[in-house]
Amino acid sequence: MHLLREAIEAGNLWLDLSEDQVEPIFDHVLDHLVDSNVISHENRGVILTELLSNESVSSSALSDSVAIPHVYIDELSEPIIYFVRLAHPANLGAADGIATRFIFFLLGPTHAGSEHLNTLAAITSLASDDEFRYDIGKSKSKHEFLSAMDRFQQRHPKQYDEETSQAKSGHVGLEFTGKFGGGVREDIARRLPHYWNDFTEGFNLKCVGSIFFLLFACLAPAVLFAGLMGVYTDN
Repeated sequence: MHLLREAIEAGNLWLDLSEDQVEPIFDHVLDHLVDSNVISHENRGVILTELLSNESVSSSALSDSVAIPHVYIDELSEPIIYFVRLAHPANLGAADGIATRFIFFLLGPTHAGSEHLNTLAAITSLASDDEFRYDIGKSKSKHEFLSAMDRFQQRHPKQYDEETSQAKSGHVGLEFTGKFGGGVREDIARRLPHYWNDFTEGFNLKCVGSIFFLLFACLAPAVLFAGLMGVYTDN
């Protein structure tokens, strides 16, 4: 989460971009990053190609009006986070059918995998909070966006403290312990006090609806494929 804060403090945000299609949105953001000397003009083309390629495979639009397009390439040396709030929600293909308004771009080098995962987890946690989305939907400046992050921190102090301590100690992601199953055991020990809370907080009508949606979304193609295989192979 500290990387997102640093990005916002540096001015890596665009409030109320007037576009409603994927490619123009990507074009505007990358042009701004080039103009700000954050990325080079040469890397812009590579990043755009990768972004569009990823979108053609699977939309980066998640649930709750949030999208997280991400690209990791060797040409980048530092992680880059850029936030965009669209002036009007756009249909970018989210699975829950909700139009997207908040877009978090994650760009960075391929070798920093664990750091990317922690940043992605932090942004996903923020974006899943109804109050945070409401706050950034009304924010008029980077200072108001940062205030929204501060309020999130006040509502979830344990989660924020855990992420902060990991960032300061350098223990991010999975690390080799030299022991058989050491990383798994450490991860279980770290998460064990929170497992029950994961279920109690996650078990609500919205989650139950998503579970059944994904169940049938995965089941239907499997049944169809099995039926076709039965026809073509004479059972």
